[in-house]
Amino acid sequence: MSAGSETVPATADRRQQAIVELNDDGSWTWFSDERAIVHHDTLLVASVADGRNDPSRRGNVEVTSYHIATGKRTRTVLHRYHTPDDHNVPALLARSDGTVLVLWTGHAQENRFHYRATLAPGIADRWGASQHHRTHAIPKRGLTYSNLLRLTAEDDDRCATYAFTRGIGNSRKPSLSCSDDDGRSWNTLGPFIHKRPPDRIYAQYTANGRDTIHALVTDGHPERQPANSVYHLAIRDRNILGSDGRVLETLDRGLRDPSQATPVVTGDRNRRYWLVDLELDSAERPVAVLSAHVRETENEKFEDSPLLYYYARWDGAAWQVHDLAYAGTKIFEAEKIMTNHYTGLAAIDPDDTTTVFISTNADPATGDALISAADGKRHFEIFRGSTRDGGESWEWTAITRSSTRDNLRPIVPRWNDRDTALIWLRGRMESPRSWDLEVVARFFR
Repeated sequence: MSAGSETVPATADRRQQAIVELNDDGSWTWFSDERAIVHHDTLLVASVADGRNDPSRRGNVEVTSYHIATGKRTRTVLHRYHTPDDHNVPALLARSDGTVLVLWTGHAQENRFHYRATLAPGIADRWGASQHHRTHAIPKRGLTYSNLLRLTAEDDDRCATYAFTRGIGNSRKPSLSCSDDDGRSWNTLGPFIHKRPPDRIYAQYTANGRDTIHALVTDGHPERQPANSVYHLAIRDRNILGSDGRVLETLDRGLRDPSQATPVVTGDRNRRYWLVDLELDSAERPVAVLSAHVRETENEKFEDSPLLYYYARWDGAAWQVHDLAYAGTKIFEAEKIMTNHYTGLAAIDPDDTTTVFISTNADPATGDALISAADGKRHFEIFRGSTRDGGESWEWTAITRSSTRDNLRPIVPRWNDRDTALIWLRGRMESPRSWDLEVVARFFR
């Protein structure tokens, strides 16, 4: 076992317990992926510890491995930042040789990202030494939001492994580094959208694993941008494409502004959108969940208006956007100026994009407050939604109910056609830098 690893006794086999605790202290942002993967019958989940119960873990960047058949768990400490921040959550990627690569960065405090890899295929609890790649010269400035993607069809002398972050050059812009040796060494490409601050661009990524990366981007933060919109682009053969496949610009030159990409939804003074999740359907077309604050009049305060989820999909000719569910209230009160748009979030099943798991403290269909029969308080619960008509209508099933703690920020990793792993955070979130949360999972067949 590598230094920094801890074997945690298994509480139960997944077949004997509906909800499995993976880590008793962890959180994550939703702008880093993949935070969870299933690899060689082992679930690996990345998270950041608060240290509330064990101060020695405060700010630790961790990966928990969980062997699905036996229930054996191992927690590996990748890095110690000493200050908790959910932005520091790593991204995970299965490499071509069967090992797992992990990559992370501090929250706009470093001009480099860090990375490690497992030492052997199929072994999830033995990790090599940490390395780092400096992306720009300005120290203690720059990077956040780690994303790892791999394209198998890329030539050996080109980018095959992509590391997307935000902030190369202290720019607050979506940025890219790439590797042609499975993430053992890296080259910096830099920002690929050049809109200037203070409008921070938020992005989410996915890929078909072969030749195309897809991204959703915003033109700002919904609290800063009076009319925050969402756009889609694809990256293929070192070109940036619109949803229809039209070449917009080369990747090296980049886009001047997110609005050059294909609009998915356009905000206005009464509707501000944000990203939640992005996957590809069986035809390799992008499918997204978005959130929005929607007010009926300009006299209504956004913080008093409802939070809603939307389901958006590219049908080959246009983006189709449908009402998905009521998202309930914002998840915490801290940083009031910036957190009115923070929902419990949602996850699209990557193996079946007609299925979505959401976190909400409202009835998904009616918006009525969810009051727990256990303690008489309002809590966020997890629901599974299914559609048979492309998102026009939804059927909802409660995964959790009458909880005494909130259930937040679900993840569904790609697995196989029979099984689904649902991971989420259970407890109380106070801010992106303070929480009392555990990482839990439930398995479905």
